[in-house]
Amino acid sequence: MRLLAIVIFSTVLALASARAEEKAAEKPPDAPVFVTLPPITIPVFEGDTIARQASLVLALELAKGRTEADLSPYRAKLVDAFIADLTDIFERRSFEERVIDPQAIKPRLRETTARIAGPGLVTDVLIQQAMERARRR
Repeated sequence: MRLLAIVIFSTVLALASARAEEKAAEKPPDAPVFVTLPPITIPVFEGDTIARQASLVLALELAKGRTEADLSPYRAKLVDAFIADLTDIFERRSFEERVIDPQAIKPRLRETTARIAGPGLVTDVLIQQAMERARRR
């Protein structure tokens, strides 16, 4: 049964990969470029204890004509700065029902991006996935 599940999973994964490559080849040259960053998970403290954790997957929309290679020199600094920004935002919102508030997060991350990478490279910061999870006790 496990072998069958592995075979099916591998086949689906291979087909999805092939389809993604086809779509990438079809993309018009002036289409926007999105760079997905690694998932960021931040512990949320209430007092001295970790009450929950918040995770985000962010993508950066690059300006027209820009490529992932243009962003590459700034990528590590951006991720570090995003972790610092998100930690600060979540700390301030730790007693709210939800710490992840796109209206509070996106403008701050846009400012940080412009400060680090300069204006004109990234046009938007997108939240692709957001999750909050209570700490297991």
